[in-house]
Amino acid sequence: MKDKRFIHLLAATNDCPLSFTARYVYSCLATWTSKFGRGASISQIAERSGLDRHRAIPKALKELTGHGMVKKRSGRWLAEDKPEFFKLRKNQRRRPEWHRKYAYIPLYLPTPESPLTPRQNTVLWFLKSRRWPQRSILGIAVYLGIDRKTAESAVAKLRDLGLVDGDLKTTDLPAHAGFWQDITHPQPPNITPGWKLTDDLTLKLDTEEFRDGVNKKLDVLSAVLLRNKFTPDEIVGHFDTQLRPCGGRTTVLLGVLNNWSAEFNKAQSITEKNRQLEKFTGKNCLGLLDRFVSELVTRQIKQAQTLGMW
Repeated sequence: MKDKRFIHLLAATNDCPLSFTARYVYSCLATWTSKFGRGASISQIAERSGLDRHRAIPKALKELTGHGMVKKRSGRWLAEDKPEFFKLRKNQRRRPEWHRKYAYIPLYLPTPESPLTPRQNTVLWFLKSRRWPQRSILGIAVYLGIDRKTAESAVAKLRDLGLVDGDLKTTDLPAHAGFWQDITHPQPPNITPGWKLTDDLTLKLDTEEFRDGVNKKLDVLSAVLLRNKFTPDEIVGHFDTQLRPCGGRTTVLLGVLNNWSAEFNKAQSITEKNRQLEKFTGKNCLGLLDRFVSELVTRQIKQAQTLGMW
C-alpha cells in the first residue's frame, strides 16, 4: 500500500532458533539499522511494532543478545547481520542495505487504533505475500513460528473483520488502510511553505548573465540541507558566510557551487561515523560543512588567481 510504513519480516531458515517475537523485533531493527544506519530505543520499537514495551520487547532483546544479534549503543538497539539464520533472496544483486539480501514478507505496521494484534497482523501479511503461497493453518504456524492454536485464532479474527475469505485469501486491504501506520515526512522547524534560500540571500555578481543559474543551483542545494534537518537560519548563515569571499565573481562562485555536494557528502559521512562512535551528538554536520566549504572556496580562488581570472 502506498505511503504506509512497513518492515522486512525476514524469512528464517530451518535452523533459526528465534521465537516469533524475537524475529519480529530483529526484523524491525535490521530494517532500521541497515537502511538508516541507526537503531531504536525500546519505546521506539514499541511505538512502531505494537509490542509490549515492558515485557515482550525486553524479553526479545534478551533472546537476541544471547545469539549475538543485537547490541546497545547510547540507549539504542542495533541489529547485527546474522546470515546463517535467514534465507537469501534468489536473485542476488549488490545492495547498499544488508537486510535487502534476505527473502522477506513486507510487513505493514499497525496503528495503535488497529484491531489487530502483532501476531494477527503478521498472519494477514503472510497470507497477502505472493512469495509464500501456503494456504493452510499449519503452513502459517510453521513459517511464523507460532503455535497452531494461535494461527487458528488469528485467522478467525481476520475473517470476522473481512480481511480474508474462506480460502485464506486476502480481500480489499486498501479499504481498511486506517489499520496501518502512515509514512510521515516531518518538516524542519520554522519553515515557511515554499521558502527558498534566494528569498533571503542576496549575492552581488560581477555579471548578471549567470544570475538565474546561480539562484537555481542555490535553491537545489538548500533543499538538500532542508531534507537533512538544517533550519533556514542555518542555511542562510552558511551560504552567506562561506560565499562572501568569492567577491561576486561568477567563475569562482559557480566552481564552489558545482563542488559543494561532494563537500557536504564528506561532512555527512564523517559526522555519521563520529555519531556511531559516540564522538558526536549534534543534530547535523554544520560545523564540518562550514570548514570544508571554506577550504573549497580558498582552492577555487587560488585556481582563479593562477589562471589570471581573479
